Amino acid sequence: MGQLTPVEREVLIAVVDTAVPALAVESDPTGFWGRCGSDVGAEVVVRRFVEGLPDQRFDAVRQLLATLDRLGIRHRDRTGREVILHRAPAAGRSRERWRCRAGGWWPWRPAGAPPPHPDDVDAVRGAHHDR
Repeated sequence: MGQLTPVEREVLIAVVDTAVPALAVESDPTGFWGRCGSDVGAEVVVRRFVEGLPDQRFDAVRQLLATLDRLGIRHRDRTGREVILHRAPAAGRSRERWRCRAGGWWPWRPAGAPPPHPDDVDAVRGAHHDR
């Protein structure tokens, strides 16, 4: 059984709080909707589950958490975290493979990276024809 590092725990909290966000609801006298996943201890349950996984699966989850951390999930607001989680599957794949699967545009680029050149997109699509 493994143990998550403090940074991995922070990433896990960010994921849990993205999956179970606090919502601003006008009529919420008990504050139920205003609590996020970590407010109710969901990250503790998920952490215990992850730390109880067999070594190979635990290591795979740690790799996923490391990827999410490299993408900056701990330092983003809810919308930014949602975008990261939506695009995370592409982070571990080759750029060319994802350009082809996404019809010429890959779903993830490092912050500040320009989009692909239109000629590259056409080459990936195989759309070389007179215009």
